[in-house]
Amino acid sequence: GSITDCYATGPVTGDDRVGGLVGRNEYGIITNCYATGSVSGHDYVGGLVGRDNYGNITNCYAAGSVTGNTSVGGLVGGNYEPKSTSNCYTTGLIQGVSEVGGLIGRSGRDSISNCYTIGSVYGDNYVGGLVGRSGCDNISNSYTTGLVEGVSSVGGLVGEVQWTTITDCHATGSVTGSGDYVGGLLGFLPKTPRHPSFPQMEISNCYATGSVIGRNYVGGLVAYGIGTLTNCYAIGSVSGYEDVGGLMGYNYQCVITNCYATGSVKGTHTTGSMVGTNREGTITNCCAAGPVSGNQYTGGIAGLNWFYGSISNCCSIGSVTGSGDYVGGLAGECSGSFTNCYSTSPISGAGDYVGGLVGLSFHGIITDCYAAGLINAVGNYVGGLVGENDSGSVTRVYFLDPNDGGGPDNGYGEPLTDLQMRQQVSFIDWDFVGAGDGDEDIWSICEGVGYPRLYWEKCPMAAGPELGSFEIIEKTRIGRSVFRYVLGVAIANNSNVALTDVRLSLVNSSPQVTAVIDGEIALDSVGAWALIDTSAVGEYFIIDVDRTAPIEVEEMSLRLRCNSAGGDCCIMLLPVPIDARPVVLNMAKLAEMWLWAGPSGAIAEDVVPDGRVNFADFAMLYDRLPGEE
Repeated sequence: GSITDCYATGPVTGDDRVGGLVGRNEYGIITNCYATGSVSGHDYVGGLVGRDNYGNITNCYAAGSVTGNTSVGGLVGGNYEPKSTSNCYTTGLIQGVSEVGGLIGRSGRDSISNCYTIGSVYGDNYVGGLVGRSGCDNISNSYTTGLVEGVSSVGGLVGEVQWTTITDCHATGSVTGSGDYVGGLLGFLPKTPRHPSFPQMEISNCYATGSVIGRNYVGGLVAYGIGTLTNCYAIGSVSGYEDVGGLMGYNYQCVITNCYATGSVKGTHTTGSMVGTNREGTITNCCAAGPVSGNQYTGGIAGLNWFYGSISNCCSIGSVTGSGDYVGGLAGECSGSFTNCYSTSPISGAGDYVGGLVGLSFHGIITDCYAAGLINAVGNYVGGLVGENDSGSVTRVYFLDPNDGGGPDNGYGEPLTDLQMRQQVSFIDWDFVGAGDGDEDIWSICEGVGYPRLYWEKCPMAAGPELGSFEIIEKTRIGRSVFRYVLGVAIANNSNVALTDVRLSLVNSSPQVTAVIDGEIALDSVGAWALIDTSAVGEYFIIDVDRTAPIEVEEMSLRLRCNSAGGDCCIMLLPVPIDARPVVLNMAKLAEMWLWAGPSGAIAEDVVPDGRVNFADFAMLYDRLPGEE
């Protein structure tokens, strides 16, 4: 059967299968319906439907509060067997004990799309802003904004998932759990081997922004992960006790790609700015930018990179603080591998085993990496690269010389001065872009300006793709052939990390520029992937240009150096548009033009003024030849 264009506004109370509009839906289609009354019961309690089997629900909403025990949802208490829920939302307060969700309490083999919830959700176990407990679901284009609180298996979007795909979803509310498995987007994944037909988890293009608090297995996005995580990020603060990470608390065989985390992270044991523990997991093309603090096993990427964990093409730039042993810019301890990674994180360690990259490498493999952060440590086994290397290997690895602010040289890795760190030739056999030393183009460097960066980062600042490079805001003649240009510039942060305290400086490389009057622009911040036109925020460059200086093209160019609190960026050569008309340099050509223009009287005036009408007057008036207004 089907129910269309119906609604209910009164309160509903019952025991099991209690809904604001329908108690139990079998094979039914519900469309364009809503319920606004409060609903209370024991099991399978929903704001619109109590229990739904094989049904489809589309374009519906529920606005009342919902209270129950097990399988409690803002729209549906329990969803089972193949079905779809689309274009639905809820706004009420949801409270239960187990399997509690803002939209659906318990869902299995459902397709959930284009749905959202804005109410707060409270429960004990399996508590989620959208779904409390999910199995074999496909969730897409959905989001939650309310706060979520529970005990264990608590997530901003889903409390527990198994064999579920989540795409283009986000959660912005704070998430709190007094127990284990608490995540900004996703809480618990069962620790079972991967199903032969279904992945444990596939999450892509998702993010979480709220703060996350839990005990063990606590992550800014995912508490415990098995499967894949791609193109995701978390920016909220994260705090817990053990296995605490800015993106994921515990990575078990999960493949993490193109992700980042920027929130502050606090834990006690195995704490990382990206993941708390990386066990048999693979992390690639990721960046950790948030400050991290812990006791034992504290790292800029992972607190512990363990048991064949592989981390490559990753960076850490946030501060790392450890009050106990095993503290590193990338990991507190490594028994896995790091390849093509770097850390510029300042490090503070109060115990033993403190390193610019790794505190202790125990049978670890570290290749083509560098560390450049300041190290403040008082214990034993402290090094600019590795605190102690026990049966591990370090190959083509470098660290900033102690005399230039790096950590101590304990024999692991090669120290480089600040100047050497800015030169590609220092990094022997590394694969740099366009260098003919490899075909992967892993590293890039702005020669003489910045330290190596991973090529996937690109240069964080670049010419604005829509607004172009420099734009002339104002041009004023101030001399015979000299003009003062007021320039705005369109810039873009083409990285996934927000930049702060940005300084744009002009580096004059054009013979036409006689003076740089105002050569610096200051911006408080440039958001991730953000485009900014400096003229729109009242910031400009001011230069003087001599238009009689030799040029070979119809435009001049300046070099723009971008610096931020996150480090130097490449100098970019940006064109400055000037009038397309060529500047007259040849005296014979000038005389020819004088003879041609003179009879018209267009330039027969003493402009300079020096009491004479001569070539200087022509040059002064060249900017408005006959035929121009």
